[in-house]
Amino acid sequence: MSKLIIETNQEEFSKLIDIIPACFRNTFQSSGEFGSIATFGKLKVPTTNVHSGNSGFAVGIGTYIYEGKIDSDALRCIYEAFSGDVRALQKVLIGSYAIAIWKNNKLVVFVDSNGTQDLYYTLDKYNVSICSSLFHLGKVHRPISLNSEAMVQQLFQSCIVGDATILDGISRLDGNHAISWREGIWSMDFLPPLDMSIEKGRSLSSAAACKFSSIRDTFVTPAVAMTGGQDSRLALSLLLGAGIRPRLIYWRGNSISTNTKEQDYECTCQLASKYDLDVEVWDACDSSREHYAKALGVFGEYAHLYGYNENLIHSFFNTSVDFITFGYFGEMFRNTEDIQAYDKESFTVAELFDDLYLRGSYKDIYPEFTAYRAHILDSMTAICENLGIDSSNLTKSDFQHLNTEMYRKRADIHMTNYANQFMYSFLVLGDRMMTDSMNLMGFDDRVGSKPMIEAIHNLTPELLEVPFFSHIRKMKYDAQSHALNEESQVKTRIKQYLQKEKKSAWYYPFARRIYHLLNHDKKSLTELNRDSPAREKYLALLESADVLQPIDRKRLNQLELDSNILLNYHHFEIMWQEMNRG
Repeated sequence: MSKLIIETNQEEFSKLIDIIPACFRNTFQSSGEFGSIATFGKLKVPTTNVHSGNSGFAVGIGTYIYEGKIDSDALRCIYEAFSGDVRALQKVLIGSYAIAIWKNNKLVVFVDSNGTQDLYYTLDKYNVSICSSLFHLGKVHRPISLNSEAMVQQLFQSCIVGDATILDGISRLDGNHAISWREGIWSMDFLPPLDMSIEKGRSLSSAAACKFSSIRDTFVTPAVAMTGGQDSRLALSLLLGAGIRPRLIYWRGNSISTNTKEQDYECTCQLASKYDLDVEVWDACDSSREHYAKALGVFGEYAHLYGYNENLIHSFFNTSVDFITFGYFGEMFRNTEDIQAYDKESFTVAELFDDLYLRGSYKDIYPEFTAYRAHILDSMTAICENLGIDSSNLTKSDFQHLNTEMYRKRADIHMTNYANQFMYSFLVLGDRMMTDSMNLMGFDDRVGSKPMIEAIHNLTPELLEVPFFSHIRKMKYDAQSHALNEESQVKTRIKQYLQKEKKSAWYYPFARRIYHLLNHDKKSLTELNRDSPAREKYLALLESADVLQPIDRKRLNQLELDSNILLNYHHFEIMWQEMNRG
């Protein structure tokens, strides 16, 4: 991702510059009427993320590709093409990025149209603070207070609905707004509606392959993070269809957070052999966490990913890969297990929250749950209105649309933001053309992952010859219907039943163990058994801490939460302590 800072307060700007570690190279720094701006490069891949001339500049972070060009070459084209129309640039740019342009005595700051690049800000008429790291912005911004509702959402839902963050007063910029300064005034500008869906009758897979063919020669060693499942295979197919031959990266882990299986590796190797691709194995096994607080200074809030995994950090540093993509956003191309098993054809936004959105039974340990629920319902209703969806009469197709817009665009972006600190990265499945096109597709059209399988069949049919191993299940490809179904329908029905019972504090963990037994999945059982002492360890740490208090800690032990959630809560506490050190 590298880092971007824009500040009107010179003292806070200096503090932010001082706390960015030296491993990030300061690539640009300037001051003007609007305040001060600075950018920093990536940790692994050398970048030149600025174009500067006598009359203005354009800077960028993340990954931005303009007609196959990256870095300063792309920024030069962006600067020359910019006439004040942000949407015009978003339409032609590919990637996950934040860009700031100073031209004609006006500063404009924006992110990619799907908002996959994290950029945080505080804003009033005369002052602004902008930073790509929430941790670093929170460390210098005063006063600072916790947004407990947002923290509970992030902890249990892996997502915050809307533009809020875990810090009161600090928001996240989305792809439908831009921040601008002109003649001494800062403003938040709403961008015109944008529809990048493909024209009716055109193949989405062909359109995507054509679009991504423009980046065929952009990167030296591109890669896809692979499993044996569906989503990463579609990402691989799109790149191969575009004439890109990526390296396949397989992460081998040993915990419930990584949850990798030998079948995944076998499928990855078979996929590689179909197109004579290289496979590179990364170590994602659990590591020591004693340096987590220090790592926050480098990676910010992304340090907690995979429970803070030093082995994964070493893998990023040691690889020769300069671009990586992932299978995130693949859920758009199939029906989620939740909605597939849901027994209502029509439902309200309140039922969506209670039956489908809410994960686990944490309402029993969060004293402000009633207000929390009401606030999220208000946010969901507003999103429905913006999308032209009737919040009192939702359909399963509406759920898929909402799941992409309010959940996937916040929950599926963490890893690409993390990877962008080392190298180039964006989500090929999260491209705006892909999301807009899939938002038009109905529930029935996604049964059996049909759009995903048809896309792979159109571009790289050989990939369908390799078995699918998705979410610890063997999947069977039906060549007649181009659909993917689980080999054991009995297991499917059991899992659908478990989905309905997942909010039970005691039953779901018990049933999950039974499910692994039925699958003869010894590795998952071993990881669950190993998880018990880890869970007790983090419970003890949380009970003895006295920092964040939105959750009733005395009742934490009543929930059979896995250690990963408890560890994330513990890491939130450490991050809060580090931010308050000043």
